[in-house]
Amino acid sequence: MGRGGGQMQSVIEDIFILNRIVTLQLTDGQLTAILDAYAKTPAAADDRVTKLLQIRQNLVQGNALTDTDLNALRGVFQRGGPGQQQPAPASALSPLGQAIWGLLTEQQQAMVLAGGQGPGGSAQPWDRNRTLDFLTRLNAAMDGVDEAAWPAKRDAWAEAMAATAGVAGSQERANKRAIYVDFLDRMYQVPGAEFEQKKQELAASLEALVPDGNSLALVYAQLDPGAVVRAMDASFLGYKAQGLLKEIQAARPKPAQ
Repeated sequence: MGRGGGQMQSVIEDIFILNRIVTLQLTDGQLTAILDAYAKTPAAADDRVTKLLQIRQNLVQGNALTDTDLNALRGVFQRGGPGQQQPAPASALSPLGQAIWGLLTEQQQAMVLAGGQGPGGSAQPWDRNRTLDFLTRLNAAMDGVDEAAWPAKRDAWAEAMAATAGVAGSQERANKRAIYVDFLDRMYQVPGAEFEQKKQELAASLEALVPDGNSLALVYAQLDPGAVVRAMDASFLGYKAQGLLKEIQAARPKPAQ
């Protein structure tokens, strides 16, 4: 990478994180509360950072990388690599992650999830492949729900899918919820042996209801427990996030005295 390449990469990272945060349209109160959460939650110790600093110091002193050093570096960049902890499920969000997640509205949570579900938490636009993955996971989950338990499970999924449609209790949300209930009922009636044959047809129907995928994000998180962790890692829990949020707060117009 040429001169200025390191700075360019850093600025590009800032832009991607800022875009994810700014599109949430955080209120002044939310922004203050999130920054308070950073201040009140001690940073978790990370043995990988200690190891990386040790490797850096060895290089400064003229010592070449060892096989152990190379394995440690691979572990940092390859999530779940040899000797590395597997990605935590959504229920295992860090205390800071749980605090910030709880400060977001359902609509904002869905937007965070929709923007951070790619490999390693990278942004990934909703497309047919993601629709098919969603339906495959949903079909597998349906297989474990008997008819007596189905109405309650269906209603919970439909409510999550409708979370981005209007405010809670509004007619708009109720209408969307009814549409999703109908879709889920139709999918539940598809025999398991016929699912693969009907998957493309179901995908087209679902995409007509939810073109951008945002309304599926909260259900997707239930079907893929690591989704919340990956999405938060790609936004609020990134190492640059706190500093960028402070910049956003400083740049906002101050209330008139």
